[in-house]
Amino acid sequence: MLLLLGLSACDTPEETHGPDLAGTVTADDGATAEVVATQAFVAGNGAAARWLVTANADATCADAAAYYGNDADFNAADVASAGHCMLDLWATTYDGAGNYDGSADVTVTLACAMDDGAWVYETRTGRKAWYYDGPYWTGSPVGLLDYALELGAVEEDAAAEFTLTIEGFDGRYPYDNDEPEADPATGTVSGWVSAEWCGDMDAAL
Repeated sequence: MLLLLGLSACDTPEETHGPDLAGTVTADDGATAEVVATQAFVAGNGAAARWLVTANADATCADAAAYYGNDADFNAADVASAGHCMLDLWATTYDGAGNYDGSADVTVTLACAMDDGAWVYETRTGRKAWYYDGPYWTGSPVGLLDYALELGAVEEDAAAEFTLTIEGFDGRYPYDNDEPEADPATGTVSGWVSAEWCGDMDAAL
């Protein structure tokens, strides 16, 4: 999943993440990836909010913003890590006040560079860009009963928290054109995150 945007200047991320968000995702074919909150970023506008959580210790706010753009020259390795998943949490109707009490308008997506691999610049499905050459899996919680979410307040220039527990995943290998059917995964991802404000991510809202 290469969603890319031109880079812009951001401050160096502070150590505001919650290190207790963790888990393992295992696809039906045995490929695995870890979820670790090493860096986390958030943006909100009073009507929506979005968090990006990654295991890449070198990822910056600029990298997080670039991930949501459409620049083929952006290298996903700047924000992702081999053997790990990134977590994208998007609340499309959220006033940012911390009083959200449902999940119908929230999208939780994992993008997992599973097992061993590296990012290579090549053409796939007619588009030249950076792709992972190992098993690349994307998925979401199976259903509303299979995850629990609490969102904290989202305010400009302030850290924003959430707690999340997922048990079971629907998903697929998006670049496996020979076997495009669903590839569910097992595992539990659970914990708390406090994310750094990243206003440059507002284009993703």
